[in-house]
Amino acid sequence: MSSPAYQTGHGRVYLQRSGAGPGNPLEYQGRARMGTFTVPKGDVTAVYAPSAKQYDRFDVVDEIRGEEGLPTTSIIARLSTDNPILTEHCSFHLQARYGKCGNPLDVEGGWELILGYEHATVTNISGEQQTAIQPEDRAVVLITGDVTARKLWEIQRLSLTEVAKTNITGEVVDIEVSDYISCGDCGYISDGEQRVFAVAKGSGAGSPGLSSELLISSDGGSTWSEYDIDTLAVAENPSAVTLIGTTIVVVSQDSISMHLASLSTPGTWSEVTTGFVAGGAPNDISSVDSAHTWIVGQGGYIYFIENLADGVETVQADGSAFSDNLTCVHALSQNYLIAGGENGLLVRTTNGGSTWSEMTSPTVATINCVWMRDEYSWFVGTSNGRLYFTTDGGTTWTEKNFGSLTGKGEVFDLGFADSPDSPYGFMVISDASDNGYIFRTLDCGASWYQLPDYEGSTPSNHGLKCLSVGISGNFAITGGLATDDTDGIVVVAE
Repeated sequence: MSSPAYQTGHGRVYLQRSGAGPGNPLEYQGRARMGTFTVPKGDVTAVYAPSAKQYDRFDVVDEIRGEEGLPTTSIIARLSTDNPILTEHCSFHLQARYGKCGNPLDVEGGWELILGYEHATVTNISGEQQTAIQPEDRAVVLITGDVTARKLWEIQRLSLTEVAKTNITGEVVDIEVSDYISCGDCGYISDGEQRVFAVAKGSGAGSPGLSSELLISSDGGSTWSEYDIDTLAVAENPSAVTLIGTTIVVVSQDSISMHLASLSTPGTWSEVTTGFVAGGAPNDISSVDSAHTWIVGQGGYIYFIENLADGVETVQADGSAFSDNLTCVHALSQNYLIAGGENGLLVRTTNGGSTWSEMTSPTVATINCVWMRDEYSWFVGTSNGRLYFTTDGGTTWTEKNFGSLTGKGEVFDLGFADSPDSPYGFMVISDASDNGYIFRTLDCGASWYQLPDYEGSTPSNHGLKCLSVGISGNFAITGGLATDDTDGIVVVAE
């Protein structure tokens, strides 16, 4: 079946004033249309070398690709009492939505394709004839805003597929998309959403006593390779996984250590215990580069690692300032991080962990997940099924409702595509019966809805508890526990 060809009449304009954010509603612009758009991809300049086959001839041996430019478009509207083109002084989030059969006013489901302009700014305003001096001058007054955006997104509807059914024998406790775009010049081809890592629990000390596993996919979750984490004892389980440089890192609360394997030899493991404290067993890890990694754990412990092989270089928090168990951490940059834990413990650093401060928390429940969108805008998901956000660095908090499942089970994990401040994100939650679901936002958390976009349903499970998001806004992968309460499950949204 061929893809639909959209016409201008199939498009509608939506706008978030003051930018994409959980407190800014996505508004339908019924008196506006969008003009042409341009996305400069970078000019190509030839690199020459003297021909070995003919004098006075030069062969093209390479190309120099120029830097990409920012996307541009325009928004054209009829002059009315509400004129965002004239009155919006800050950057905003702009969407051209296309559909043939849905309701244009249905923000969640009434679309088939979205062209989204992130961090759009009006750079020039012009208008047509404003008044009439004679009858034939009568006309609708049109105003045009020329727009330059930070990025153009193409957002598509997603379906849900269970994968790795024959690979996983234990609950998936963490999953990570860690990839980059490569055109194959160095032997690797990827759109940036192909390489996925997951860790699953072993079967415990009983017979046959299977070890915990690392699972790797190089095709977006379609097929998987399995590797025993043999530095973990049979009764020890992984807690979190990430890729730092070319090193796969697994932390474990049970072993009070981290386990390292090279990307080239993922079945060969070494255990690093240096610097970990018995009362501060690790629970989660976040890294911005190979020299800046943080691990949070039991008893309010926070560790900093500069060189993986050396283990923990610095204990940044030792339980003396706050002693509740820390369960999750998210690093925005080398300086800004946020971490959450039991009894609503929420801590932040603005200097890379030299000092950590306990923040006013929106909850007394366990914080399962945190996301730092920027220095002042954060999300917090809790064990009592609540989602909160702040846009002023934790001074005030607002609860975000996501439908009938709000407050029913747990909010386990969330994340956004490409960069912390992108508008397109995902969340995994459970209901009161431990059935897991994937939710999606198209407006940076101002609204959430349950996937899939297409007909169908969420594959049966007993909890989707970890999530990772690709770079396009059209890919997320989640893991958890299967309905037999023994095997693991992986579900792909694409």
